[in-house]
Amino acid sequence: MTKTEMLKIAELVYSHYNERVPSTAVVLKKTMLAWEHALEDVEYLDAYRAVSQLVLVEHFQLRPAAVRKQALILAGKAPQTPTTAQAWALVQRLTNDLNAGSIQPTEIHDCIRLALAQLGGLPAVAAATNGDRNFFAGVYEPIVRQWETSAYELPTTE
Repeated sequence: MTKTEMLKIAELVYSHYNERVPSTAVVLKKTMLAWEHALEDVEYLDAYRAVSQLVLVEHFQLRPAAVRKQALILAGKAPQTPTTAQAWALVQRLTNDLNAGSIQPTEIHDCIRLALAQLGGLPAVAAATNGDRNFFAGVYEPIVRQWETSAYELPTTE
């Protein structure tokens, strides 16, 4: 993405939140540095679509890294991780299937697979109580944060 396109994205974000892009040269340069860092390897249309989606649900002004994450998801360059509730629902279904002896082939995100492995595998997971859910969430959420950190990593520039 060019610097002109990045400025358009930043202006779009600011305008959605009734803010003005900084007008003094020093502050504008610092602001655009964050946008350039986050979006330098992202396509303009992906970033535009990301902003268009995020402004519908986010109450506070978007951060450059949030736009990057959504743009990468939209471009298919990084899959979105299941929410904790989605992951828990899948674990419950798999546990019920295992107990019934009828496991169906299921696509499982790596984060869920890692959480299950840390818990001792699917047979070791109880999935019936709120305590079970909280225990799973306590293992799953740090795995997701670590996975997203590497999946949506900001490019390194020298």
